[in-house]
Amino acid sequence: MDISSDERERRALAVLCERDQQILDAQPDPVVTAALARPGLSVATTIRTAIEGYADRPALGERAAIAVTDSRGRTSRRLLPRFETVSYQEFGARTDAVAAEFHHCEQCAIGDGDVVALLGTNSVDLLTVDIACTRLGATALPLQTSASVANMRPVVEEAGPRLIASSTELLHNVVDLAVGSATVRRVLVFDHHPEVDDHRERLDAARLTISESGRDIELVTLAEVLERVGHWNHRRCRRRTQTGCHAFSTPPEVPAGPKG
Repeated sequence: MDISSDERERRALAVLCERDQQILDAQPDPVVTAALARPGLSVATTIRTAIEGYADRPALGERAAIAVTDSRGRTSRRLLPRFETVSYQEFGARTDAVAAEFHHCEQCAIGDGDVVALLGTNSVDLLTVDIACTRLGATALPLQTSASVANMRPVVEEAGPRLIASSTELLHNVVDLAVGSATVRRVLVFDHHPEVDDHRERLDAARLTISESGRDIELVTLAEVLERVGHWNHRRCRRRTQTGCHAFSTPPEVPAGPKG
């Protein structure tokens, strides 16, 4: 009896699912699946359950890149034909650290019910900020990357975000939105690579625009946010004990998040 192409594909897939180690390693864990199926879980608790349950598994991946300098002395990034991954545990620690810094920030503390606007394309950094907002019960408001400043401005005015997070590539638009907003107190820059000339120049131009506007708006990169959390942990460790404690081991205290 002839076997259809669809049947051959189904059989081949069944063999792969039974024998291929990479596929086997990616199969859902029944224990984690059951924990996620519990009724009444909040979004923050669901995310935390998945992060803890799949701690050692790769969660996210991005194209690897290296810095290259051309004949003019300009440095840019060149994508490589491979991916670099972040485990669930690493991603969870990173989002907790960002959430902690957001919550304790003197310039612009973020908490339950606050709005954080996001402008950028999908990346590990963007998702880190997004999940950190969920951790705090804040609302992450994605802005359309192809929209003009004029079209985004009414959205920002209505939502009233206190913080706008932007990729370096779109920072010029976000700075224009921030200085024209009555609510924005902070601009966070992600997907920023200081070794790249274009990125440094965009950041310097944004700082100059904010300074000339006279607005009290802090401009900070995601790397600087994570560094601040590391300094906090280091100071706490030194006060608590001289041994057995490492910077970045745990973030400063973060609220439990929204209920329900």
